[in-house]
Amino acid sequence: MRARVPGNCTPLLAAALLAGVGATATAAPPAAEGTAAAESAATTGTVAGTLTVDGKPAALGHGFAYAKAGSFDESKDDVVVVLTDQPLSPSEQREEGERLMLAAKGKLAVLELTFDAEGKFSSKQILYSGASLSGSGSDEALEKVALGRGRIVGKAATKATSTVGKWTYAFDVSFDLPVKPRKPPTTAAEAAAIEASEQGKVVTAYLKAIRAGDVAAIKALVQPEMAKRLEGPEGKDTLELLQAMMLEKPTFTDLSIDGDRATVTLVQKEGTSTTTNKVRLVKSGEAWKVGK
Repeated sequence: MRARVPGNCTPLLAAALLAGVGATATAAPPAAEGTAAAESAATTGTVAGTLTVDGKPAALGHGFAYAKAGSFDESKDDVVVVLTDQPLSPSEQREEGERLMLAAKGKLAVLELTFDAEGKFSSKQILYSGASLSGSGSDEALEKVALGRGRIVGKAATKATSTVGKWTYAFDVSFDLPVKPRKPPTTAAEAAAIEASEQGKVVTAYLKAIRAGDVAAIKALVQPEMAKRLEGPEGKDTLELLQAMMLEKPTFTDLSIDGDRATVTLVQKEGTSTTTNKVRLVKSGEAWKVGK
């Protein structure tokens, strides 16, 4: 199930509006191997090429790759290759929402390519110059990538400049990257511990307030800048967007804490579809608040 976003709100606008919440229908890079050595290994490799949107080129020279559960067979791995024009911090690699925010501010160009376990191209996402484009690869001329020994090597290019809605785009890239293995499934005991944590309790209260449409309760749980978006003429739209992005029966799958910042990951499975939400929190005094 993909999070429903109101028609008047683009994905990039949603990311900019809701710094505390990120939603995606695919898993983010696993955070379990969050050691300095693992993060360093994730950036080891070579990337070269160009992404062009509406005639504006971006040189892609940075990248990382990670495995996630297969879109059609979760017993197999899909591999996601993320190529960017700027180097990313470890948290920006882990958190898709942070990349969305950077792209929304015009500070990052992203080309994301997904391949199945056999190396066949599956889908793409482009974030650059105000565009947020995604889809399959019918307009791409792709060599089958090589997968093995924990690496992915390949090339990808559009046959010609393509058009999606008002946007035109083209890319021509090559990459040789290590693949970060996916995180093992969260056990029931681990999920319960995350939910019972200080940060998990805040998220639980936050979700409850959103579902109830209790604006006062939401404002008490979020950072001031986010609370302001619930006021005035845009307050109703903000609440509707929050409600659209929330999962009905999520499982707590991960808690990442970095000083006074934390991220709680929620996952919901529905049939063959898996939706992931990440709720970001900041410690304000003695209390944790949703926001960034």
